[in-house]
Amino acid sequence: MPPSFSDPFTPPDPIRIADLNTAIPGGTGNFVSFIGSDPCISGTNVAFIGTGSGGQQGVYHRLAPPDPMIPIVDVNTPVPGGSGNFNQFFNIALDGTNLAFVGGVFSQEGDNSILTQQGVYVFQLSASLSRIADFNTLVPGGNTTFLGFGNVAIDPSHVVFEAFSMDGQTVVQGLYTNLTGTLTKLVDTRDTINGKHLTAINFGSGGFSGNQVVFEAEFSDGSQSIAMATVSGNRCPQSQGFWKNHTAQWPQDSLILGNQSYSKSDLLNILNTSSTSDASLVLARQLIAAKLNIGNFSDPQPVSSTIADADALLTGFAGKLPYNVKNVSSPGKAMVDDANLLEKYNSGQLTAGCTP
Repeated sequence: MPPSFSDPFTPPDPIRIADLNTAIPGGTGNFVSFIGSDPCISGTNVAFIGTGSGGQQGVYHRLAPPDPMIPIVDVNTPVPGGSGNFNQFFNIALDGTNLAFVGGVFSQEGDNSILTQQGVYVFQLSASLSRIADFNTLVPGGNTTFLGFGNVAIDPSHVVFEAFSMDGQTVVQGLYTNLTGTLTKLVDTRDTINGKHLTAINFGSGGFSGNQVVFEAEFSDGSQSIAMATVSGNRCPQSQGFWKNHTAQWPQDSLILGNQSYSKSDLLNILNTSSTSDASLVLARQLIAAKLNIGNFSDPQPVSSTIADADALLTGFAGKLPYNVKNVSSPGKAMVDDANLLEKYNSGQLTAGCTP
């Protein structure tokens, strides 16, 4: 039933993140503009582009108001893999505390300001600033370099970005990702979709989730469509120790083991066990790592049947882990056998040719 005019409703009071009375963190004076900032939010984390007087500019981050605001990158930040410092910032995207953005350097040549450097970069609060692609990066599958960059999206630390290049005298617009472990083209305006020639791509910061990318496609016959691409990859698996110590890189926050659902904290509790006498825990630790690897786009084929068997073994017990299964018992022997094969997979022994 729609609300009546007598229904009580109090609009929420917006929280001020920054305004023209806010001092620029790491700079001088107050912000003077947020034009073109396209602020973004993930949970209670907020990021935006702000400018100040005298050429000040940067991407600023507030983890959770009223926490203090911090500069992520600004005109004092050296360009990774480039020369000098950033002095221009464009599109941003945020996932948790991971931020992707397009940054560049405008240089003055006579009366003209020329964009001499530009690229896609990722900042991870627990790591550092890194370059994904720039003017010196070869376009995947080609022999020319990128000429410019558009919108970016991030999830959780991998990116999909829009970029431009040349094919002879023709400008090519495309979408690219580092999700597979190496820079990969998803689609560009030399492709056809359902037999129609693609002429333009419209992509936004919310167009990437998990291993799926969505965009608006325009075609040479004047028609349009919303298209979705699913990314597959062959990333090298990582060990259970890696996943235990790199929780920010988990591709998902819960898993099904057997027929039980486990939260991230539950899974970490299992990974932090050291028992070798309980076969259910020996198997669970390797099974968690294998499922996280597959979620991170490692090739599942070498262990798909082993994972199915492992889940079936765990389903034979009531409730949640641990099950206190002796290694010498019949189910215990089967669990240890599966765990040994999964350990080989997680250590990369079964995925020759994978990409780190």
